Amino acid sequence: MGGSPENTVLHPLHQVQFATHAKLKVDDYCHNGARRRLRLHEKGGKEHDMPVHHLLEQILDEYIVVAGLQSGQPLFQSVNSTGMEVTGRALNRYNAWAAIRKRAKAAGFLTPVGCHTWRATGITIYLENDGRLEQAQQMAGHESPRTTKLYDRTKDEITLSEVERIRL
Repeated sequence: MGGSPENTVLHPLHQVQFATHAKLKVDDYCHNGARRRLRLHEKGGKEHDMPVHHLLEQILDEYIVVAGLQSGQPLFQSVNSTGMEVTGRALNRYNAWAAIRKRAKAAGFLTPVGCHTWRATGITIYLENDGRLEQAQQMAGHESPRTTKLYDRTKDEITLSEVERIRL
């Protein structure tokens, strides 16, 4: 995956909304014992710490080193016009959306993809792997489980056995 800002922002293993990404500083990616955590700054001034998935931890560690990020800087930064260096400015939602569209197009997606697609992917993958809705809700920072269910795509796939239940 490599150490680029788009790889870290676009990673579905954390179900964090983009507004929370934009507020993160390098110091918000911190140690808690042997593992890393992200100190998330949510809507309404709420804060909570969330453990970082081991794959995302590898990506973030590489990204911070490759980008040369320092304490106090935004964790997710825009890149210069060549796309080779970070600018020191926080990644804005337009840059993030452009990166998502670029990545989706390169991957062959035919339907529109946005920030919420990645959030839904993270929540769906978690639930498909026997995760609990209550935990997904907490990770996503939702007040209500109904909001979290809006991102749950586990029921979207219609199986052949379901179609065969149709009696003609």
